Amino acid sequence: FKGQAGQSHFSLNGRFRNLASFMLLPGKPLIVDADLHSRELHLAPLLTTTTGQQGQAPDTAATFALPDYLTLDLAFVCEELNYNRFQARAVNGALLYQGQKLRLPDLAFQAMDGQVNLSGNLTSQPNGNLKARLKGEGQGIRIRELFYQLKDFGQTVITHDHLAGTLASTVNMEATWNPRLEPLLDKLKVTSDVVVEEGQLNQFDPMLKLAGLVNVEELRQVSFQRLKNRIVIEDQQIRIPEMDVQSNAFNVRFSGTHQFNN
Repeated sequence: FKGQAGQSHFSLNGRFRNLASFMLLPGKPLIVDADLHSRELHLAPLLTTTTGQQGQAPDTAATFALPDYLTLDLAFVCEELNYNRFQARAVNGALLYQGQKLRLPDLAFQAMDGQVNLSGNLTSQPNGNLKARLKGEGQGIRIRELFYQLKDFGQTVITHDHLAGTLASTVNMEATWNPRLEPLLDKLKVTSDVVVEEGQLNQFDPMLKLAGLVNVEELRQVSFQRLKNRIVIEDQQIRIPEMDVQSNAFNVRFSGTHQFNN
């Protein structure tokens, strides 16, 4: 089976078991065992629902709910995947779904000029929220693209315009979204071991306030060769343990916390 939805193209090859009963008898499940290939997949339009009534502007916010009628065993390859700003290539893995629980035993893709490997699960909560548990690692990720494509992680203090460098990281994350796929930051938990190479912090206002202590030109672009640390995010707070930073502008040892609402 081949199809197209908007700019998304896909082909599906496999077995649809119990299809006749699913179509003719209410409450019967659909069981799918298939391989999916997509040349180009745009997720945002596929997740958008139009809820406006006649004469009213439609509500184009993305809404999503995990179906309770589907059992799925899917191997997939997607050459190019897009969701809002996020872009990935060479996406491949397996997807298992049953009982409103989705499992990704192994997902790999190229994004932000690096390589990402993930595993995890996504479950539907009684209130309609979606809860994810993820483990992953990334290599060669461009930090500026990471912040840009993920919309600066919902904060405005330090943004993609301030950052440069490459990132290697391992991460364990628990995250929750509402049915409109808006993140619930108070439920976000992340533990990440990170290594940043050839990093830069550019035109960062809090750093420029040190101009009385350090040459202001050096503060406009603070460069460092390597940073290594563990970062913890919980209770809408980022915690950074003590670490040494050696840069073109200064050498300093610091630790700290940052509140999301600052």
